[in-house]
Amino acid sequence: MKILFIHNSAAPLYVNGVSTHIELLSRFLLENKHKVNIISLNKDSSEQHITEITHNKIKRYFLPCHESSLTDKKYMYTIEDYVNPSIGQPLIDLVKKIKPDIIHLHSIKVIGANAVKVLKENFPKIPIILTMHDYWWLSTWEFMLKPNGYPFRNQIIDKNEELKSIYFFEDFMKTKGLIPEKFIQERDNYLKSILEKVDKIICVSKSFCNDIESNIGFKNKLISIPVGVQFPKAEEIKYYKNRDLGNRINLGFVSGENVTKGSDACINAVKELSRKYPNRLQLHIYNHPQTKDKFIFNILRELRRILLPKTIEFHTRYSIENIDNEVFHKIDILLAPSVVKESYGLIVREALVRGIPVIATNAGGVKNIVRHNKNSILVNWCSNHDKQLEQELIQAIEPFIKDRNIYKEMQKEIFTTKIEMVDEQNSKILDLYTSLVKLT
Repeated sequence: MKILFIHNSAAPLYVNGVSTHIELLSRFLLENKHKVNIISLNKDSSEQHITEITHNKIKRYFLPCHESSLTDKKYMYTIEDYVNPSIGQPLIDLVKKIKPDIIHLHSIKVIGANAVKVLKENFPKIPIILTMHDYWWLSTWEFMLKPNGYPFRNQIIDKNEELKSIYFFEDFMKTKGLIPEKFIQERDNYLKSILEKVDKIICVSKSFCNDIESNIGFKNKLISIPVGVQFPKAEEIKYYKNRDLGNRINLGFVSGENVTKGSDACINAVKELSRKYPNRLQLHIYNHPQTKDKFIFNILRELRRILLPKTIEFHTRYSIENIDNEVFHKIDILLAPSVVKESYGLIVREALVRGIPVIATNAGGVKNIVRHNKNSILVNWCSNHDKQLEQELIQAIEPFIKDRNIYKEMQKEIFTTKIEMVDEQNSKILDLYTSLVKLT
């Protein structure tokens, strides 16, 4: 069977939860004698042509996206923002060349929702699967984060609240003759018409599956397959079980300077705690690629880093294959205070399977795995602009400084936690591929 993955930001150019998921699934498919190709975007390049590379025995095609109207758009408030006309013909040409038996879409915000329509109209016999990794299909605010930086109340998609947040752009929309109420209705109708063309929709957690069903329906198309974690090697597990908390606690944050993931709150919390407890904390911030075409931005970012205390250390992008040596061997506690509502939270599970406690926000799929004050700590879901998140982190970190036994007790609890493994997830997805291909 030949499988084609389509995703906004695939490895090796980008490292994130979705790209990690695709890499592990691809490896499994190759081991089971299937063929894999990936179509993605090259968002950091000014190249005009398609870039072809082979990485981990997989042919990858990176399309230029600098001409897309969706590039770098944080908020989308016209139907045109969901359509990328430049993607159509390159996508058709590549699918004709690859000749896949099944197409599996992942996050396609920048690629455009119209990619589904293009694929189904030109290749009606090829089954299409969509894995929803975020709330882009359900809400105008992709991760349930309003334009003022504050999350939705009660962690649900409230259309009245969404309408109020749309009025943030009311003046701009009026200049284009747009009406917020009409836009939300048009957007929902358009995306539902796109989803009707998909054969199956995979949800990455039970809580996310419930959100999808209650907000957009498609119950018969939904299937819950939680994203699995790759189990570390036996010697790695032995290492993690035997290690202890040192005098200096190493905290890890893997989302660069992404404020929607809580970066500022982490930095400010560690700065304040370091003044109270000198030489007791070190914050490691991972995933800081240098972008060649943003020279001034990089200069300003480096100046900001220089001004930060030495208790905060920046690291470049880590590799999926070497995540133990590059990340988890260096940290004692993972910080994941995401301001956005995470549909799953892969990095949280990757830490837990290694016995590393996590301090995370109590939103989305993370709640399905973290038991507060037992195997990890949950902090309230609030804005990165709000001092509340910073204070919640301080209150969560400080007990580990005062009492090292808390860490050991939490580790014991973590190793009894049931976490979905990647082999289990991959087998379910392969069974789904097989059943759909048989129907064609």
